[in-house]
Amino acid sequence: MSRRELRSLTVPANEVLSVLERQGHHAAAADLRARFARIATRPLTGVTRLPMDLVGRVAEFLPERGHLLALRACARVCRDAVRLAIKDHAACSEWKVRMGAPRIGEKPFSDSSRRGVEARGRVFGGGLRSVESSGATTEVHLALQAVVVSNTLGRLQKLSVRKCAMSVDSLLAMCRACPLLKELIAGDDVRIIAAADLQELSVNISQACPLLEVVSLKRPAVHPGGVLGPIETYAVNFPRLRRLAFGYRGHTPPAYRLDDIQLALHGCMHAVELVLPTDPMPPELVDLLLASPLAGRLTVLDASGIEIMPQEALINFVRACPALRELYVPETHGGVGNGPDFYEELWWARPTIKVLHPPCEDGNDEVVRMITSRFSLTELHLIAALDLSAAAADFIINSPCAQTLRKVDFHCVPVFGSAMLLHLARGCPNLKTIVWENDENDQNDPEDPDDMYGQVTPERDLANIKSLVRLLARRGGSLDSDVSGVEELLRYAE
Repeated sequence: MSRRELRSLTVPANEVLSVLERQGHHAAAADLRARFARIATRPLTGVTRLPMDLVGRVAEFLPERGHLLALRACARVCRDAVRLAIKDHAACSEWKVRMGAPRIGEKPFSDSSRRGVEARGRVFGGGLRSVESSGATTEVHLALQAVVVSNTLGRLQKLSVRKCAMSVDSLLAMCRACPLLKELIAGDDVRIIAAADLQELSVNISQACPLLEVVSLKRPAVHPGGVLGPIETYAVNFPRLRRLAFGYRGHTPPAYRLDDIQLALHGCMHAVELVLPTDPMPPELVDLLLASPLAGRLTVLDASGIEIMPQEALINFVRACPALRELYVPETHGGVGNGPDFYEELWWARPTIKVLHPPCEDGNDEVVRMITSRFSLTELHLIAALDLSAAAADFIINSPCAQTLRKVDFHCVPVFGSAMLLHLARGCPNLKTIVWENDENDQNDPEDPDDMYGQVTPERDLANIKSLVRLLARRGGSLDSDVSGVEELLRYAE
């Protein structure tokens, strides 16, 4: 689009008003409608002739960054209005810097070069609240660091940097420029940080960002094949952490650092989530966890990674946590499954659980029937539930969960194709979000119309997906799927 064409843009009044009303901004819509009515009697003019404050109101509700760029290029008054609107614009709050070649169907990445990062940072940096980078080259990372330090105005709340050669000084420079940071991820794949002194680094980060609630740093290896988790290392330096986690301790684990664990349990007074270790817990560790203040406020317990945890031990642990609302259930030793009797006992121990993550071995009709008939879940997550039958949706629809479910997450659950998902959504009046995923290596059976392990087809799935998307949208929700072909069908559904 030429600069002359950009200057001739007119304000899309009806679109702006409809967006405002759909989002519930009725007072702002009424104000704009009155102002549009007053200028309707004037000669037709371009957007550059409108008052600056009105241009600013229009910019606040433009839905995409491309619209903001077009408006910004019209005139200096528009550039100033857009610059002010960007600071609190929803479309400018997140940025994911991705490197490499785009996937099939994706547009080329505009921020995979130093110049792209610098340009986007200059224009949209003032509105950023979240920055995520993965696989950046040294040149691109340095440009991103400059954006974080100079253009985000200290308002960044999430920073994630992975798979790059970032230095400790670079990380600290970004942290010191973001005093409002609440989430920091610089994981195991950041090589230079892996060699840093973790205690000194975590203290420096905590001093720069005292509001941090989520922190992921490289954990020090304590023996071949194993690492210590945050609860035994740096968690105590971040008193506002919301999650305490153990690490993978390998096949010959060392003794637990009970003194460090106790310091973290009593120092992190905002923690409400706990990830249990992978190897069995000795009685003294269990007693330490349940005697701490964490047990009384624990809302999320992730036991999915523990190799051996007797059902009775898990039931007793859950019973000692009165605020528990979300549970990741571990697999059983030998993979025989927990069975419906276990979930019956779990319900008696903690009937207030609202979010449940059964392991893949529990994905069968008997267990799903027991879970949905007992618990009043708001979320149900099923993974690799290969033994579920076509009756699973009816189990849910005819259970108490039908009235309480807000979200379902089905990962590699072949019985739930597009038709079954639509049937489930229609039977659960409060269901708003459906996550529908498959492994990319799975293949479908062309002879089986309900097998969704491969690519969906317009002939079989388009009508169902259009109806499903519209139904969820009316409830304020959405369909989130990585099943091959669904993204293309969603374009038709729009």
